[in-house]
Amino acid sequence: MEPFDYALERLATFPTGIIHLVPEPADGFNRLTQLLMEAFPDFPPYGGEFPPAPHLTLDLAHGDVTETSTQALLGDTVPVKARAEWLDLAWYEAGRCHLVRRWPLGTVTA
Repeated sequence: MEPFDYALERLATFPTGIIHLVPEPADGFNRLTQLLMEAFPDFPPYGGEFPPAPHLTLDLAHGDVTETSTQALLGDTVPVKARAEWLDLAWYEAGRCHLVRRWPLGTVTA
């Protein structure tokens, strides 16, 4: 899959309280997700608990943390225009997060 451009402009909150930015257009991320789901059908995103939705997690709504307060903290840092050029496999564990492997988009690997 070739690299693609997107923008982060719109703030939203999932029913779980995760405050996030939505990439637009989301087509490239949706396609990557579909390809990964086809390649690894035994490992659905989020263990199959939630449907995959491209996003950039910012915070969790609680107490004084709301979508409005998060928007205020973002100030003029959004909108952001970006280009997806890499697919990263990351390991997430408290105190031990690290990049496992990186693949450039637009290349074919065996």
